[in-house]
Amino acid sequence: MAQRVEKVKADYVNATEQDWAAVFALYEEVFNHKAFTGRSGTMFGYEGLGCIYWHMVSKLLLAVQENYQRALNTAPNSEACKQLAEYYYRVRDGIGFNKTPLNYGAFPTDPYSHTPKTGALNSRV
Repeated sequence: MAQRVEKVKADYVNATEQDWAAVFALYEEVFNHKAFTGRSGTMFGYEGLGCIYWHMVSKLLLAVQENYQRALNTAPNSEACKQLAEYYYRVRDGIGFNKTPLNYGAFPTDPYSHTPKTGALNSRV
């Protein structure tokens, strides 16, 4: 995330280092990525990596959707609102129902991608 923030810092000239620290803290609060190890630190053999992928992308999709709805209610014609709408559909494209069974490694309607262990080796994106 730090690399991505560095790429956009120039666009936010009034943001202080304290503001950026708050962004990092919020990111960790929302995604808690440092503590994420899957289900109780283990996966069942049938779950594969697709289960974790679906879960995390779905959480991201919900976060983008909530922020888009908020922007739509407060500033529907703003550039930020338009960008959030675009991001929503880009993230949504990563969810299984938009993929073929071959690409997804399972039936795309199965949200937990209960694929065999070998299915976890296939690309999910």
